[in-house]
Amino acid sequence: MSTPSQVNNLSQASLSKESLTQQQKNLADNFEETLRGIIAQILPGQQIPIHSDSKLKEDLGLDSLDMVELIMICEKDFFVTLPDEKWNQIETVAELEKVVKEEVLGN
Repeated sequence: MSTPSQVNNLSQASLSKESLTQQQKNLADNFEETLRGIIAQILPGQQIPIHSDSKLKEDLGLDSLDMVELIMICEKDFFVTLPDEKWNQIETVAELEKVVKEEVLGN
């Protein structure tokens, strides 16, 4: 399994559009684990369990700056641009997973 940073390094090496799409699909296949790892990076030193029904702000304690960081990392690691209107509606990890996966797969 490729880590997001490994995939990012590959994309910088001029991958074709088809290869990038395949990399996006590979990330999508394991993306729940990857996405939870991204959330854990934003919460360094905290041992908060991350579940699908965890609320990003209330349960995990993400503030507005953390949310911006989360958006930026997701966009970079999953090779997508996420519309603001979708981010404003995300409250839980499951909702985040759904939005990111839809964008990665182009649904």
